Amino acid sequence: MVARMASPLEPACRRLYLIRHGETLYGGEREGALPGRDLTERGYRQIETLAELLAEVPLDAIYASPLGRAQATAETIARRNGAVVTTVASLREIESGDVVAKEISAIFAAVRAFFASPDTGWDTPYLGGETYRRLRERVWPLIDEHVLAITR
Repeated sequence: MVARMASPLEPACRRLYLIRHGETLYGGEREGALPGRDLTERGYRQIETLAELLAEVPLDAIYASPLGRAQATAETIARRNGAVVTTVASLREIESGDVVAKEISAIFAAVRAFFASPDTGWDTPYLGGETYRRLRERVWPLIDEHVLAITR
């Protein structure tokens, strides 16, 4: 989400709020997502609380991944705030390799090992899929266009 806020030090400045979705229950679906709205009851309470906190914050835009949990979070905030949600495909999660045939416990173990490993770097494929470098290349144009462009 991008907000423009007035400040006594600067006539206009821009703030970028990076918000993760509410709590989820993961299933074994490809691309790390369950179909539809996959937040838990606690996850819905979390995003309602966040929406209340952001209700009076002037937001220029809300950008969200197409995943159900991200859409639910963005839409809940937008309903309270009045901002418009723009779905951006490039904001989807880091893509894993083929995990469809694996048991969920094996997938979670591999995820934990990936993030815990001191050998994980910019060019380490996430579960045989996308690297951090590729993820950055995919997401950075949105940041550059909507956030950094105003500083030039």
